[in-house]
Amino acid sequence: MVMVGCRPSTFIIAVASRNCPKCQSTQIIKYGQTHYGKPRFRCQGCGRQFVEHATCQPLDETTR
Repeated sequence: MVMVGCRPSTFIIAVASRNCPKCQSTQIIKYGQTHYGKPRFRCQGCGRQFVEHATCQPLDETTR
């Protein structure tokens, strides 16, 4: 894991296996955690927030 940035809240985590599920960008930052304690990530490219290995799958647009 390589961290790039000057402040802890703006570190970009560059891991080959971690890509944004929406745009496949590798510019991912840690963005807090869920109420279950799993780490949440945010894509710097498209702004998508996601959780790796989520136990619940996101709702599709027709259900929302």
